[in-house]
Amino acid sequence: MIARLRGWFEVLRAIVRGRAQDRELAEEIDFHLERQTAKHRVAGMSEDEAARAAKLDFGRVGRVREEHRDARGARWLMDFLGDLRIGVRLLIRQPGITVTALLALALGVGGNTAMFSVLDGVIMKPLPYGQPDGVVVLWQTNNRGVKQATAAFDVVYWREHSQAFEQIAALRRPMGASLVTSEGPEHVVASHVSGNFFELLRVDAAHGRIFTAAEDAEGAQPVVVLSHRYWTSRFGADPEVVGTEVSINGAPTVIVGVMPGQFRFEFLGEADIWIPLVLTQAQLDQRNFWSERPIGRLAAGVSVQQANDDLTRVTEQLLAEHPTNFFSEGPNVVPLHEEIVGDVKPTLTLLAAAMGLVLLVACVNVANLLLARNASRNRELTLRVAIGASRGRIARQLFAEAAALGSAGALLAVGFGFLLVRGLRLVAVDRLPMLAAVTMDLRVIAYTGALALATVLLFGLAPAWYCARRQATGRVAATTGGAGSRGERRALSSLVGVETALVLVLLVSAGLVLRTYANLSNVDAGFPTASRLAVEIVLPSSSYPTAGDIATFFAQTIEEIERVPGVSSAAATSSLPLSGRGITIRAPAAEGEDPPDPPIAMGWDAVSPGYFDAIGMRILAGRGITDADDASTEPIWIINETLARQQFGERDPIGLFYANTQGNRWRIAGIVSDVAHHGLDVAPRPAMYQPQAQAGFPWPTVEVVVVASTPDPLALTPALRSAVRRVDPLQPIARVRTLDTVRSGSLAEERLRALLFTAFGCTALLLGAIGIHGVVAYGVSQRTREIGVRRALGARAVDIRRLVLRAGLGPVVAGCAVGAAVALFSGQLLSGLLYGVAPNDPVVLAGVAVIIVGVAGVAVTGPMLRALRVDPARTLKRE
Repeated sequence: MIARLRGWFEVLRAIVRGRAQDRELAEEIDFHLERQTAKHRVAGMSEDEAARAAKLDFGRVGRVREEHRDARGARWLMDFLGDLRIGVRLLIRQPGITVTALLALALGVGGNTAMFSVLDGVIMKPLPYGQPDGVVVLWQTNNRGVKQATAAFDVVYWREHSQAFEQIAALRRPMGASLVTSEGPEHVVASHVSGNFFELLRVDAAHGRIFTAAEDAEGAQPVVVLSHRYWTSRFGADPEVVGTEVSINGAPTVIVGVMPGQFRFEFLGEADIWIPLVLTQAQLDQRNFWSERPIGRLAAGVSVQQANDDLTRVTEQLLAEHPTNFFSEGPNVVPLHEEIVGDVKPTLTLLAAAMGLVLLVACVNVANLLLARNASRNRELTLRVAIGASRGRIARQLFAEAAALGSAGALLAVGFGFLLVRGLRLVAVDRLPMLAAVTMDLRVIAYTGALALATVLLFGLAPAWYCARRQATGRVAATTGGAGSRGERRALSSLVGVETALVLVLLVSAGLVLRTYANLSNVDAGFPTASRLAVEIVLPSSSYPTAGDIATFFAQTIEEIERVPGVSSAAATSSLPLSGRGITIRAPAAEGEDPPDPPIAMGWDAVSPGYFDAIGMRILAGRGITDADDASTEPIWIINETLARQQFGERDPIGLFYANTQGNRWRIAGIVSDVAHHGLDVAPRPAMYQPQAQAGFPWPTVEVVVVASTPDPLALTPALRSAVRRVDPLQPIARVRTLDTVRSGSLAEERLRALLFTAFGCTALLLGAIGIHGVVAYGVSQRTREIGVRRALGARAVDIRRLVLRAGLGPVVAGCAVGAAVALFSGQLLSGLLYGVAPNDPVVLAGVAVIIVGVAGVAVTGPMLRALRVDPARTLKRE
């Protein structure tokens, strides 16, 4: 062991002091030669004779130096470093090829580095909790297999009777809250969670403490835990804030803790603060109000399937003891990590595959460039073989050059990948879970270096080895300006064809995704968006505990908003179209009829009078909601045309009554047009609208739709805030946005997908154009003599153009044919993401082929012009 360490120390010493030792050796050799020369002079020799005799006595100086270097134990390393220096100088002498290859590596490897960072941070890294594999989500599923939230009573029953879980915690979707300090009211995003929420996740506070299990009981002192981000931005990262009191939703609340910066919980959305979820008896009695999204930690040794079986048993027992009209097909236990990233995994996988194709294009580009470069060094390699260089020695030199290129490419790729990750965080942080925590750590940088070196060595050293092997056979290279071997031209043309096929596949995928986005952008959402604002207001339950209180607040607020200059009208709704929010209930049967079979799930919204006019929905039959529809009048429903068609067919439902098993009755007063609720690519669902004053339960988050008569509706925001504060001085507005923004936001995922696919496709097209240009330019330079001879023998300019175009565009056309066949298959992989366009759409396929051929035509223009400028007289004179 000691001997091995001493050997490594000598190697390190040779690397650090190599040049100094060479100087010392040279001085010592000179000293011995001078002494021997002096002895021969004393013996009577002349100066020249004495010097020659001294050298003969000493032996070959070069061999001594080599033996001395071998004795240091690092000969191979020193030789490699020398080859590396030579390789760097050679790369600098050919800046065109070097810069092009580095650009290809930066784009291809850097893009893959960014995608690896995203995949690693989003999919592969475990969640930042203690033993995260044991954390699962507990869903109810309806008769259509759709996952639903759970009633509070069911969560408590599961917690008390299930044996498969160590703990179960209830939580709700984060919603806005009003936080009041000495500086005034402020809107925050609050997540209501059980007292054991943080304990279940096995995380602790960075400052202060987490909740105790008793703090979610009725009558407990209200407390709050802050997120690290909110604590930093709102309280300046002051640790003394722990223990102070703020007002949240009108209730004095003590700040008991601050979570660490790395803690994130993106299951239902990020929150600024966490508040204990207090389940009152009234909430436990509402068996048909599903608002809880419980999570659990599996007991030791229990699998997800075993937990699902146990929860199914408990649910069957629950329904037998406490019947409900909830149309459940049973529970569904899903790992938390899968629940968070499951929806984006297919998209990320496709994006990673697309980026992999870009890397292949970059690899082919590097191979093309290096093959052309090494083929142009035939004379040099032949001369080195002729004077005794072995194939291994030539390969080592080419390997060093490839390593220098790969190292420089890796550095550029790291920088480019870092910029891409930052850009992705800016444009996609709301669409990709865990993206905010994605970073380029040492593992990613190591991956980048390995990928860049592997790219150069695999696709660059292979052509180099081919050239070295060819020269080692003793084949004499052609003179400068020769035609080059037919095998070389065939190899280059084949690589151009492969590159073209890859580019076509990427561009076809981008074209399909772009057409999907364009088609969705033109879908009729069922409501106009121009000159309309959505004002989101979240009312604290402590100040507005009943549906009547909420309806009164919004009636007064709408009255104040309509007094604002520039406002034409306003109305409120519990959820906006395209928001995907709201609740789903089971449609009761028409009075005297059997329930629909299978049961119909429909959306429910509580709206204020004038909402249909404000949002732009048409009343197709009956009437809308008026000021007379309050808690003292007959309960009514307004249904949409999809519900009317599915449940009543050709019958006129106006005036009919709905009735449920609890004896409640609602008269159908009108039918309104459909609007897109869950997305522009989703067919309108059955929906009903109830007067806000008749809603059976409070709905704290409400959107006020404001119809403006000014060219810039957002300019009304300060006046709208003032109008709300005139009704309640402590009530903030959560956010104000135009309905154009709401519509645009519903397409954010499709827009991001289209942007990334287009960026990948354009990058591949750029790399392909560079590669085609480089190969054709090399071919023209190698065939200069041939072109000159052809011109001297009478070839016309059109013949030369045809020659160059055939050499450049022939492989491109062949590559398009091969790529089209591959694109027909790859389009099927995208079929689940497409809307209004077939995976084998001929318009996209033909358009992409035309673009590629056109770009290739531009790429070969420069070499073609150089070919036309070849002077036949000068060529013949050289011959």
